[in-house]
Amino acid sequence: MLRFLVRRVFLGLFVMWIVTIIVFGLFFIGPSAEAVARRLGGKSATPQQIHLIMTRLGLNDSIIVQYWHFLWGNPSVPNTGLLKGHLGYDYYYQVSVNHIIAQAFPITFSLALGAAIL
Repeated sequence: MLRFLVRRVFLGLFVMWIVTIIVFGLFFIGPSAEAVARRLGGKSATPQQIHLIMTRLGLNDSIIVQYWHFLWGNPSVPNTGLLKGHLGYDYYYQVSVNHIIAQAFPITFSLALGAAIL
């Protein structure tokens, strides 16, 4: 029984690690770093502004360093790090992602509860 539980725990950790790699790949490797920085800086962003955004967000770092910052947080960007519970900052709405999730939680919970009852 103990062997089964240990195997299941390690399998669960492995699956969560694979999921973080896939999510990181979808959001960080896919789009070009310069395109992301240009979008954040606006259409009239100068090359200096784009370079500053890329440096601040760590988009000039290697993929391994970016993955580490995705998991543990980037020291130059406060309140980030998946394993710390900080999901980052939404530049579109200018608020924390945790705040957006907290606002949507009651609605999501009521829908899930209603679906479970049905």
